[in-house]
Amino acid sequence: MITDDFDWSPGEDFWRRAAESCTYKPSEVQLRFAVCRHHGLNATESARRSGYQGDEVTIRQAGHRASKSTSVGELLAYARVETGTGDDGVVSPKEARRILSRIARRGDHRARIAALDALVRLDREEAALTTREITWEEALIDVIVCIPDGYVGSFQAMSCFQSNRGKRNVNRQRCNSDVTIE
Repeated sequence: MITDDFDWSPGEDFWRRAAESCTYKPSEVQLRFAVCRHHGLNATESARRSGYQGDEVTIRQAGHRASKSTSVGELLAYARVETGTGDDGVVSPKEARRILSRIARRGDHRARIAALDALVRLDREEAALTTREITWEEALIDVIVCIPDGYVGSFQAMSCFQSNRGKRNVNRQRCNSDVTIE
């Protein structure tokens, strides 16, 4: 059942032009199915809203077949390029964790071990991304702060370093001091 108040965003003419550009020309129902899938509906609901007929099982099967068709895939690729949104086929890290967690709970022993191993690798990669490397400036500040006050004037060196931080041409005259070590 095709309705007149169908949401064609980003625009019906965009979808019609995309359909003309497809290698395998989609039918009107496939075109509407691709629009629904682009809006985030699942295959069954997309099939129902785009006009596929039948009982629940038939509509679900039609949605599955339509989602695997070349013309629908091409239309969705055009829409992704046009709008920058939509399923790009890449599993997000959050989705990967969810899938691996389900396998770790319900799979056979080998699948569980492999899923747990993959989850550990994801944790390590995430931890490596969140650890921040210390810059050379921060390391130098740590070294200067560790120097006892009686030696070489750590406070003066530190203040000189902080005041000139980030500048390429350091005025060396300003850092020279008349401090003598006793």
